[in-house]
Amino acid sequence: VAPPTPVPLQRPIMDVAATLSDPLTLLREFTVAKEAVLLVGEHIVFGRVRFPRGALTAYRAFTKDKPFYPVDALWFLLEKQKAPHGEYVKECAANAVMPVSLPDRRALLNYLSGATDSSPSIDMTGAPFVQGELVPASAVPGTAAYDEAMAAAPAETDEADEIFMDAEARAEEAAGEMMR
Repeated sequence: VAPPTPVPLQRPIMDVAATLSDPLTLLREFTVAKEAVLLVGEHIVFGRVRFPRGALTAYRAFTKDKPFYPVDALWFLLEKQKAPHGEYVKECAANAVMPVSLPDRRALLNYLSGATDSSPSIDMTGAPFVQGELVPASAVPGTAAYDEAMAAAPAETDEADEIFMDAEARAEEAAGEMMR
């Protein structure tokens, strides 16, 4: 009988406390693990951690002034990676997202997908500090806690619905009085 084959341990998603200020690493970890990264309102959400969509990452653009890319630019590139570059740039403009330049595109996608371990464009020491925030599980779409919270929440109505319901209730009340 052959000894059991050891099962390699999968690298867990990084410890939350260590990633509250590093959206680039979180995006890479979630991409490699095939975990969902969501745009919710004005935030990019990684499980229970979220960053403002404009939070700068440690990935510098290849251009002359070498700005840091915001997290929504990297997320949007992942979402649209199959699109031709011209179409991708148009979609960036339509969605108010900074496009990742063509010279950066391949190296960045290779890094984010785990095909490469680093990139010369990553500047952890020069990157601006950003602070993510923990969000309750009930605020993360797609989780059981979120589904339960939404099911327990009262149905939202707008003013027009309330006016209609009030008019309908008054009509029923008047019909009831006429029957008496």
